[in-house]
Amino acid sequence: MESNAGRRIIRLMLPLSLLFLLLALAAAGCGSSSSGSSSEQTESSQSGGPAKASSEEIPPYNGPEKSLPTSYEEPEVKSGTKFVVGYLNPNGAVEGLQIEQQAIESEAAKYGGKTIAFDTQGDPQKQASDFKTLLTQGVTAIVLQPSDPLSLAPAVKEATSMGIPIVGVATPAEVGPPNLPGYTTDVLQGQDQCAYRNMALIAQAEPGGNFVVMGTVLPYPALEYLTARMQYWGKRLGLESLGEVKTKFADPKDGSEAMATILSRYPEVKNVPVWLDGVALGAATTARANGKTDIRILGSNGEKAAIEAVEAGELYATCKQDFAGIGEEAVKAAYNAQTGQNLPMPKKIVVPPASVTEGAAG
Repeated sequence: MESNAGRRIIRLMLPLSLLFLLLALAAAGCGSSSSGSSSEQTESSQSGGPAKASSEEIPPYNGPEKSLPTSYEEPEVKSGTKFVVGYLNPNGAVEGLQIEQQAIESEAAKYGGKTIAFDTQGDPQKQASDFKTLLTQGVTAIVLQPSDPLSLAPAVKEATSMGIPIVGVATPAEVGPPNLPGYTTDVLQGQDQCAYRNMALIAQAEPGGNFVVMGTVLPYPALEYLTARMQYWGKRLGLESLGEVKTKFADPKDGSEAMATILSRYPEVKNVPVWLDGVALGAATTARANGKTDIRILGSNGEKAAIEAVEAGELYATCKQDFAGIGEEAVKAAYNAQTGQNLPMPKKIVVPPASVTEGAAG
C-alpha cells in the first residue's frame, strides 16, 4: 500500500468465563517460581523485546460473527453458461487484494468463466466509473468492496435492473446491519475476529495491560469497524485503553510517525494493535529506534513481510485474513445467484482469519 493511490484507501459481550480463562492462562504462565516466569524473562532479555506470543490457544471467539456460516454451497457447473465476473479491486497495490483477485480469476475459470478486473486504486470516483464500464462489457456478475457505497448506488441499481447479481465484500463489514440495497449477499472478512484475536493475545500475555490503538482516518467502513472492535474487545478482556492515534495514510512512514506520537503522548504504553501490517512495520521500526523493544505491536492482514517480521520477533503477531478464501466464496455466490442454484443463499457469510505468532508463521 505504498502507492500514492494506495495512500488514499484506505461494534456482544464476552462471557466472563472467557475472561477468567485468559487470566488463568496468564497466571499459569507467569505466576509462580523460577520455571514459568524466569524462562519468559530470559527469552525476553535474550531477544531484546517482548517474549513470544504464547503457543497456547486463546479462548475461542464468541462474538457476533460466530453465528454466520463460513461458506456457500458448491454449485454445479452448468454447460453453456456465459459467466463473466466483473471485479472492482479496491486497491491493486495491496498484497491481500492481489491474492483475492487471483482467487476470483481462478474460481471463475473453474466454472467455465472469465474475469474482467479493474484496479480502482482506492479512488471512489474511479470505482464508480469502472463500475459503469463493467456494465458495458458483458459481465454477468460483479464482486466488489465499495469505497463509497452511496456514490455507487445508482450504478448498483442499474446493474440490478439488468439482472446482474452483485456480491459485496465487507459491505457492510459487521453482522448486524442488513445488506445494502441491490447486493445479493455479503462476504465478511472476519474483522471482528481479527480484533478479538489480537486483543486476546495481548490479554493472554499481560492481563490488565494497557494499549493504544493505531487506527486510520481513511473512510473505509470496514477499517473503522476493525479499530472500534479493537477498543471493544480490549475493554471486554479487562485491558486498559489509553487512547487511539490515527494514521493519515497506509504505509510504513505513517506507522512510524504515528508511533512517534504514541511514544510522546503515552510513554507508558505496552501494547499497540494496528489496523494494517504495513503500518505496523513502520511502527515497530520507530519503537526499536527509541529503545522501546518491549512494546508488543500487532498487525492485521497477514501480509508476507509482516509474517516474516513476526518470525523475526519484530512484530508480536498479525491476524491473517484469508483473501483467497474470500475471493473463492464470492465467485461461488455469484455463480449460484446467476444460475439459480442453492437458493436462497445466506445473506452473509464470514471467512475466518487466523492468528500468526512467532514459531507459527508460514
